[in-house]
Amino acid sequence: MQMLSIIFGFFVPILIILVLLLVLILGYMPIQVPESHVAIVERFGRFRRILPPGLQFYSLIFGESIKRVMIRSTQQVREDDKIKVVYRTISSRFLDLREQIIDFPQQEVITKENVTIIIDALLFYRIVSPYNAVYNVANLPDSIEQIAKVALRDAIGSLTLDEAIQNVDKIKQIVSERVRKVEQEWGIKLVRVEIQKIEPPKRLLEAMELQMKAEREKRAKLIEAEAYRRAEIEKAEGDREAAIRRAEGEMVAKILEAEGQAQALQRLADAEAITVDAIMNKIGIIDAQSAMKYIVALRYVEALKKMADGQATKIYFPIDILSSLDAFTEALLKKFGKR
Repeated sequence: MQMLSIIFGFFVPILIILVLLLVLILGYMPIQVPESHVAIVERFGRFRRILPPGLQFYSLIFGESIKRVMIRSTQQVREDDKIKVVYRTISSRFLDLREQIIDFPQQEVITKENVTIIIDALLFYRIVSPYNAVYNVANLPDSIEQIAKVALRDAIGSLTLDEAIQNVDKIKQIVSERVRKVEQEWGIKLVRVEIQKIEPPKRLLEAMELQMKAEREKRAKLIEAEAYRRAEIEKAEGDREAAIRRAEGEMVAKILEAEGQAQALQRLADAEAITVDAIMNKIGIIDAQSAMKYIVALRYVEALKKMADGQATKIYFPIDILSSLDAFTEALLKKFGKR
């Protein structure tokens, strides 16, 4: 009995220790946390710690558990023989720290002048504080989507249709400013906002297309009219230049003709002068007047010869020729004397 008491007293504590160790070992549950993910551990419903990527353990016997968080998941569904990507919010044991995208469905918003347009936007963000992302907001993806939608409505509501179409950067700026107000509280970091599409109503698109067509036709007519005007101007300038050139040419021709006539008269006068000098020297006529009368008389005689060679039956002698011949005869008599 004493031996049994000793054995029992020795092995029972060891057995109890082994059982406790086994309970402790079996009470710790392993979990494999993916890369760029974290897991949130709670104890009796309160935050305990954050498990980093890799093989980690949490204790069930101490009331620890993995908190399930809300994440945005993508699924492909077939609609009308087309594959469409659908975004759904589901619960998960891991929180993704990589850059996330929220592609919420396109929505109708009203511009400043009460025109309804359809806008499709994307929002990119990254979780920087897992604790705030889990405990400060109930559903982080849906909350970001809702605040972005409200920001889009406010941004479009403050702009006209033309301003909304032309100032996409301003819309993105307004949405970014609204989301950044909750960045620290929700533990996120806004990366960027993108506007995929801004689509006016169909009837407005048709009206805009008609207006653009009218503008194109108007520009075409203006260009055609401008081309015609410039062509007419060029033609008028060409005609004016041609007229100026013709006038200049005619003026030069007349000047040359006048100079030619002047030169001809000059040469004729020179020839007459030479002739007079020759007559005065050869025949001996003293004064030039008598020599000129002699020349005139000779030309009369030559003209009479030509007239006599014709078909005329009567020949008229000008009176002046007789006086010219008398003057010439008188000059000869003074030179050579009577014989």
